Amino acid sequence: MAKKRGVAPDPEEDLAAAIVNGVLGARTVAVDDQTEPGMIDAWLARPDEPDDTRTIGLEISSTTDGKTTAMWKSINKQYDETVIPGLLGAWRVQFHPGARIGGAPAQKLNELLRDLEQRGETRANLRPYEDKNRWADGLPAPEHTADLGTMNSIGVISAAQISTDPALAGRIFASTHTHGVAPPRPST
Repeated sequence: MAKKRGVAPDPEEDLAAAIVNGVLGARTVAVDDQTEPGMIDAWLARPDEPDDTRTIGLEISSTTDGKTTAMWKSINKQYDETVIPGLLGAWRVQFHPGARIGGAPAQKLNELLRDLEQRGETRANLRPYEDKNRWADGLPAPEHTADLGTMNSIGVISAAQISTDPALAGRIFASTHTHGVAPPRPST
């Protein structure tokens, strides 16, 4: 029987190992390449140890909340491999955590991006510190309140045209930014 081809770790696993390495002053010497069942996700060693040392075994797991999972399912269904007619460029759109994009909200976003392009604008942002054109002293500039209201109503934090390459025209590249610390679990 032929040996399975190995696979690279997920980016989240690489990040977790890098964080632990940074805290402990260690380095990764081996990773689970999925060729065998039950492998440790990452083996770490101290700087003074040889590469074949397996001093620290690191198992990595993560969890997501249901709202985030539902949001990405909705975004992927709406925008993965979809080309939006009438858009001249490609756009990066950052969504609020938990946003549901589909149906009417998706149509509103498509219209907003087309309107921005028609006006020659390449970005819009709900954060005053990142969009000085739409905000003045922390308040929306009157001529931009409609755009900002639409963005807020459909769960969009920001939109930026990232390419005018015709091969990418009409594509939306979604992102979100969430962070936090889980509350401590009650002791049993």
